[in-house]
Parts: sequence; C-alpha cells; structure tokens
Amino acid sequence: MNIFYNYLNFNMKKTLHATLIFALATFLMTPAQANVIITGVYDCTLTGGTPKGVELYVTADVADLSMYGIGSANNGQGTDGEEFTFPAGAYTAGSFIYVATDSMQFMTYFGFEPNFADGSMAINGDDAVELYMNGSVIDIFGDIDVDGNGTSWEYLDSWAYRNDGTGPDGTTFIESNWTYGGVDALDGCTDNASCASVVPFGTYTTEMSATPEFGFTSSGIIITEGDTASIDVALNIPTDCTVDVTLSTSGTAPAADYLFMNQTLTFTAGGDMVQTLTIPTVDNTDTDGERTVVLNLENNSGTCGIGVVDQVLITIMDNDYQAVDIVTVTGEDADGVATSLGDLVQVTGIVYCIDFRGGGGYDFALVDDTGGISVFSFDDVNDYVVTEGDELQISGEISQFRGLTQLLPDEIVVVSQGNLANYQEVLDLNESTESMPIYLFGVDVVDASQIGEAGSSYNVDLISLQGDTITMRIDSDTNILPTDIPPVGSLFVVSGIGGQFGSSSAPFLDGYQIRPCSGGSFSPTSGIDPAFGEKFSIFPNPVNDLLTIQTDIANYQIVVSDVLGRQVFAQNTGANTSIDMSAFTKGMYLITVRSEDKTWAERVVKN
Repeated sequence: MNIFYNYLNFNMKKTLHATLIFALATFLMTPAQANVIITGVYDCTLTGGTPKGVELYVTADVADLSMYGIGSANNGQGTDGEEFTFPAGAYTAGSFIYVATDSMQFMTYFGFEPNFADGSMAINGDDAVELYMNGSVIDIFGDIDVDGNGTSWEYLDSWAYRNDGTGPDGTTFIESNWTYGGVDALDGCTDNASCASVVPFGTYTTEMSATPEFGFTSSGIIITEGDTASIDVALNIPTDCTVDVTLSTSGTAPAADYLFMNQTLTFTAGGDMVQTLTIPTVDNTDTDGERTVVLNLENNSGTCGIGVVDQVLITIMDNDYQAVDIVTVTGEDADGVATSLGDLVQVTGIVYCIDFRGGGGYDFALVDDTGGISVFSFDDVNDYVVTEGDELQISGEISQFRGLTQLLPDEIVVVSQGNLANYQEVLDLNESTESMPIYLFGVDVVDASQIGEAGSSYNVDLISLQGDTITMRIDSDTNILPTDIPPVGSLFVVSGIGGQFGSSSAPFLDGYQIRPCSGGSFSPTSGIDPAFGEKFSIFPNPVNDLLTIQTDIANYQIVVSDVLGRQVFAQNTGANTSIDMSAFTKGMYLITVRSEDKTWAERVVKN
C-alpha cells in the first residue's frame, strides 16, 4: 500500500511540475509580456520601391534580442513563419529598432542607418508583418490571410504607424490601433524630411495622450468615381468638444465631381468617439484621370486639440477607358518601369501566336501598327477563346510583371477574324521586342541538355551568328517536342513572341526572351554556310561611311536589314564592292550575302 502511495505521489508531483513549467512558459510568451512591439511599417518609392521595412519599439529592457524574430505574409497567402531571427544583443527600454531591405536606400531616405538589413522585409503595401518571441507570434500588422490591396490598412507607397499606448496585439490585427498615411502618400518623395507625408519614426510612446485630440484615422484613401468615400474623425479621450471639417483649395477635383459641404462635428463625453463623414462622387463619362479632394480639421473648441493627422487626401480614380494606340501605353523609364501603370485604356489589335496560359485565363500578345502588348488574366473574359489572327478591342488596366508591360482585360470584343500574321526579323532581344511577333535568323542551340521533356516549360540558350547568347523560353502549352528543336550545330530560324522575365524589382533591364508558338516555329536556314562566310571580308566595323566587301565570288547579292528586320539596301554585285552608309541612321545592321544556295550574314554597327 505504501509503495503504491509513494508511486502515485511521485507521479502526481512530476505531472504538476511539468504543468507549472508549461504554464509559466506560456505566460512568458503572451503578448502582454512581450518587450518588443511593431510600431511602424513603410513602403517608400526610391529606385526599386525602396526602402521597405519596419520599426520596432522596446517597451522594457531586453537582455537577448535573439529571442525575437520577424516575418512577412505576402499577398494574403498566410504566414511564411519566422524569416529573420535577430542576433544576440541587449536593448534598453525606449529604444527603436529599424529593419530595412536596403541600408543605403534607408540612409538616403531617412538620414540614419537601420539596425538591420534583411530581405525578409521586402514587403509591398499589401503585406502583413508578424513579430515572434521564442517562435510564437506576439504582435502583428495586417491580416496574414488577406491581400491588403484595397483594404483600409493598405500602405502601398506609404506607411502606417501605431497609435500611442496600444499594442502588442498578439495574433489578431487591430486596425484602430494604427494611423495610416494613405496609398501613394510617398509618391515622388526623395527623403522623409521634405515629403508632404512624413513617416513619424521615433514618436511612439507607451502612454496615451492626456490631452483630448481630434484626428482623421487615415491621411489618405483612394476610391473609384461613382463610389462614396467614408472618412472617420476620432477623438482619443471622451470630452465635450467640436471641430470643423473644411474643404481645402489644394484639391484638384472639380466641384461637380463630388458632394461635400463644410460642417461642424460635435462630440460629447458620453457619446461616440468616432464619427463618419460620407462623400459621394459622381460617375461621369469623361476621361478625366486622377483627381483629389482634400479635407482639413480646424476651429477645435474647448480643451480639445488637433492631432498629427489633421488632413485627409481623397483620390478619385477614373473608371472610363481611353482609346489609345499600343505604343502610347508601353513606354518605360530608364529603369524599365512602365510609365502608364494603372491607366485604364482601350486598345485594338491583332492576336499573335497562342495562349501561353492554357486552361483558364489568358497570356497572349496583341499587336497593332505601333507596337505589341501582353494581355494577361487569371480568368476568362467574355468567354473569349484565343485565336491567332483575331482582331480584338480590349478595355483594361495597364500593369507590369518582372519588366513585361501587360494589359489586364476587363472586356474583350472580337472585331474581325482571319487577319494575316506578319513576323519581323530582329538581331537581338530588348525592350523594343517585348510582345512583338519576331524571328531570329541563323541561331544554334548551345547545350542540348537544356532541352526538356514534352509538355514541360524550360529555357534553352541559343547563340546567334554574331556570338550573342539569346534565351528561348519553351512553354508547356506550346506542345513543342524535344525533336522539334534542331540539334546542336544546325543553324535555324526560330519565330515567336518577344518576352521578358526580368528581376523581381526594378530596374527591369534583363530577362529578354523569345517564346516560340509551336513545333512549327523552327525551320532550317536556307543554306547558311560558315565556310561560305570565310570567303568574305566585311569592314570596317564599326563603320562611318563606306562599308567594304572583299571576296573572290563572282556573282552574289547583298541585303542590309535594320534591327526590326526591315530591308534598307539590296544589290546584286560581284567581287569587291562597297556600300555608302553615310546617310544610314546610327545603330545595328545585318549584312547578308547570298550566292546560289549559300548564305552568310554578319552584324555591323553604324556610328
């Protein structure tokens, strides 16, 4: 009996001991006990959309910061877990900790260096952020399961900052604990000090203000014309006070585009601490672009003051499509960033090649007389089935993915069918070949091991006659067989659509591709013969005026083409001759010589 009692007593003590340890560990990791919190997120607009990152605040002394870590949840796809664990180090209460993607850009914009630089904080304005302690989430900004685009907490090209005296929030995001800069608030800003919307770094305090203050809950919102803007004005401490909401003259929207009159808001000690203003906007048929309405808080009464967010910028976006040529919306800046992002346009053009997406949605090229553009959608639109030669009128929004300018269609109308396709010869791939129907003459496969299985997607390196390496992208939807691609050592012609899959962030100046449409996109070159080329000497290169061709061949043809494949000169001649290129435009040209069934081509540069 005593043996059984002692055994039972011993195991009860072990169980109780383990339970207490677990409870204590759980208690130590609760948000209330966390000594670090998230106080700011930012998405600035220097080159590449940087700097990006977070501000943290130390609420009580931390002996070892390596207990903490941080991670982002991108595009509403759920948690990515703890992506960056802080190195060991002690931090005192009241310290701010800054994490950025890029130290130099952070220094340029904010004027001081961040504590840490790490790629985990490559957050866009629709991503959530999680703060960890001992592997558990203790604070959060944003909803990890929601893409922040279009939400009230979106901070695209902007910022959000924690309100004094709030946090940590554990695993549940509390929107009212934050002040928001408003989407695009940092557009065009080169540093924090001179920007109209200042990121309020280093201002958080654990104590709520003792002075009653009015403030807008956001400094900016974006709506589409025809929608109603909802603007919240909050008072942080219940008090009897009034404040005027007035229309600023700095807004650009005509009075006919919205309905608003200056008004006085009255708050009482026992009433609501938040009041909502509604501003209806007018849905017109004009193509009038982006307009703004600006409201101010002023003329506060009694003991109440006005806080930091005393102005709100309401941006009204147009919903009317502007009919344009494709070249109008495919322009890019020096970093390869599309200059028409977000524009609503209507274009008309011919479908080239196939739907590279297959299944639902679209990925095809639309071409008019001025240029080409990629049409992309995750879903079908108007039940349209992609067919080469269709003439389409497409209304949609301009976007960009890894450097490739895209049109996201809202409406597709078939205008005509059976139009002839015309592919142009080019010498290399660049911005001018994006989404254009092109072909390359006299290329060869570099490495046969790069050729994948039928039905798979992969890249193959090609070498041109001029020795340049070109990326050929084989898409699984083309049904190209390995045997369709000519073997190494067999010069051939390949046709397809010019593409780009560049860096994940600007600058977008690489990743150019040719995307063959089918197994029929490959054909042998008509007798191109390197041995025949050895019989010609073409010089000087580069050339200023006269280009000399020396050869013993009695009869042959010379053809000069520009980079778009357009023939600019042709002549039948024999033996040694020269071409006067003094009037040619500066740039690259392809010199092709042909005699009977033999061909050779070389690239020359005109200075």
